[in-house]
Amino acid sequence: MNDMSYRITRSFRMEMMGTGLYRSLSAQYRKSEPELSRRFSEFARQEHMHGRLFEKLAQKTFGKPLRGDKFWLFMGRLTAFLMRPLSLKSKMKKLSAIESQAVADIEKVLSGSVDDGLRTVMKTILPDEKVHAGLYRQIFPSHEEKPL
Repeated sequence: MNDMSYRITRSFRMEMMGTGLYRSLSAQYRKSEPELSRRFSEFARQEHMHGRLFEKLAQKTFGKPLRGDKFWLFMGRLTAFLMRPLSLKSKMKKLSAIESQAVADIEKVLSGSVDDGLRTVMKTILPDEKVHAGLYRQIFPSHEEKPL
């Protein structure tokens, strides 16, 4: 698998996992934290759209669709289930670290020489990923974020 194929496939999988994770968190906090649940639902919608962008790019570039979206959605839901015993603060801190790493990875890809299609998708999703990474600081503004 060449580097571009790997990047697209990995990104698709991570976005689908994120979709499942955020959908599950939205359901989990629907009653106790309705505004946060709404935000998680919006993040899930964005992650799903990102995954579909990578899927279309793979189809256009390699002539074959990416597979396994249901499996990766399930893995995201499973991750949310396994995180259930954690406090909201701990979950948010972990998600912020993951989303911050995604932002750094996207910026690294954009700083180098990359296929125009991949560049377009990465530029499209970067603003959303930055918002996702910043949610922890919005919810817990007085707490300094430390790397995990």
